[in-house]
Formats: sequence, structure tokens, C-alpha cells
Amino acid sequence: MPGYSGPFGTERQPVAINAEPRGRRVLGSEHPDTLNPKQNLANAYWYQGKYPQAEALFSEFSEIRRRVLAILFAVVVKRIYENMLIET
Repeated sequence: MPGYSGPFGTERQPVAINAEPRGRRVLGSEHPDTLNPKQNLANAYWYQGKYPQAEALFSEFSEIRRRVLAILFAVVVKRIYENMLIET
């Protein structure tokens, strides 16, 4: 297929570029729905061979995701602990 460059080819890149700032403005920079377009854009760059741009986005995405998941984990553990106290 001419012009096809994988599942995240050049035709998907403009969608990912436009979605990320709009989502960040509405939901905040660390919301999961904001992080997904960032990951999609990083994938598009990777499949196009733009490895430095992809690596920068993957690093940023990974750091935010790690921080958000740590916070969520702490909340879940606290709620489980509180529920254990209520049940006993």
C-alpha cells in the first residue's frame, strides 16, 4: 500500500498533535485522557523513524503516568484499609 507507514502513520499524526493540547486545556495535563493522545503521538513519531521526538514524549508520558499511578495506588490502599476497619 503506497504511503502506508504502519498503524500510526503520517495520516494519524495531525489528529494526535491537535488532540493533546485541547485535552490538556480541558482535563489537565495529568488526566489519563490527556496522556493517551501524547502516547499516540509518540507512537506516530516512532513508526515514522523520528526517534528523538518519540523518546522525549515517551519519557514525559512515563514520568507523569508513574506519578499519577502512585497517587491512585495510595488512595486505593487507604480506602481498602478504611473498609477493613469498618467491617471489623
